Amino acid sequence: MRYLRLHRRLTQQELARLAGIGQTYISELEHNKRSNPSIEVLGNLARGLNVSLEVLLEADNQPSGSNLEPFTRFEHRESNEDLQNLIKVWFDLTISERETLVKTALSLVKKNKIG
Repeated sequence: MRYLRLHRRLTQQELARLAGIGQTYISELEHNKRSNPSIEVLGNLARGLNVSLEVLLEADNQPSGSNLEPFTRFEHRESNEDLQNLIKVWFDLTISERETLVKTALSLVKKNKIG
């Protein structure tokens, strides 16, 4: 988890805010002073890191110092406030609204590549 957090250029405090978890709890997880977080906590951490739960769990199973680039290839490279706000809003949207948002975003990307 620490690698993913650092790769996203987030402090423990920033991740705590994004995930709705205490900074101390994150520190304890990263330093193996706490283990077996609930699935809810894992989901919140994955959402805060902008990765899937699968990516988070795979990253935690890697030896320290290993190359986790394959596990982070789907995350956004930019860390900015607009993106963080979009992530927060995403979870409040219905499936239909999410589909519309994705179609719109893909349309914009396609338009920018053509134009």
